[in-house]
Amino acid sequence: PNQPDFLYPASGDTSDYMYARFGVSSFGLEIGEDFYESCKLFEEEIVPSNLPALIYAAKVAKKPFTLGKGPDVFDLRVSRDSAANERILVSALASDSRMVNIKNYPKFTTGKQHIKEV
Repeated sequence: PNQPDFLYPASGDTSDYMYARFGVSSFGLEIGEDFYESCKLFEEEIVPSNLPALIYAAKVAKKPFTLGKGPDVFDLRVSRDSAANERILVSALASDSRMVNIKNYPKFTTGKQHIKEV
């Protein structure tokens, strides 16, 4: 069967069982090029290119059904207002599509959320 979104056919895995039996949301990431990678390749290429996705997965793990979609917050800055000591200025860039598209992969379309405040 033609499965354009997958590398090989599979019918069920532990993620399916965990969700069906316990309602636990889970997924598996297949990273790298081979089942057994060289340490050099793993440390110099695979970890740096996959670490943002792994950190994101860890962040949304506590509420996977509500935190799994953006917006993601980048460039968070906090500073004290020099004119008024009691005020703190907070600025950030919020994006609902920055973490979706990955270099050298097909472009995915996301819904545009009109973010006014976070």
